[in-house]
Amino acid sequence: MGESSKASGTSMINRPKKKRIVFLMIVAVIVAGLLSIGGYQVYLVLQDFGFVGGWHEPRGEANVKSAIECTLIWGRLAPIPEEARDFVIETAGSAFTRSFRATFVADPDVIERWLTESPGTSEVEPERPKQRVRHFQIRPGNGAALAEVTVDDETHRVRIEVWWS
Repeated sequence: MGESSKASGTSMINRPKKKRIVFLMIVAVIVAGLLSIGGYQVYLVLQDFGFVGGWHEPRGEANVKSAIECTLIWGRLAPIPEEARDFVIETAGSAFTRSFRATFVADPDVIERWLTESPGTSEVEPERPKQRVRHFQIRPGNGAALAEVTVDDETHRVRIEVWWS
């Protein structure tokens, strides 16, 4: 029996490996098919639970409200002004980290009032990386690792970034 299997070029040892490879190829094709059918939904669920990264907007009113609240607490900031326009909040992170980034546009007097009312920005002097840009490195609140606000005085855009790890 050993002689004939050597003569035919196949061995009993290689046969299970070939079956395993075929099985894995079939599984890969099935998984690829399932992902192509509902891949984006799977990606969104994985993103919500922090298994895949990248910035994204939180979905659902409760999640948006929670993200805003957390951003304000970690940044030690006053509520976003009612007069703010083009407000966007995004989140990123994993099971061990969480980051929020928010932007809005407002008139200069509204921005100044908000900066003054915010404990985080009112107690620090801003850096000026550019002539028209003010950057506030804030002492984070509630155990966060970073909190900062950047104001572009030309475009009147405010950018907030906070994260916890």
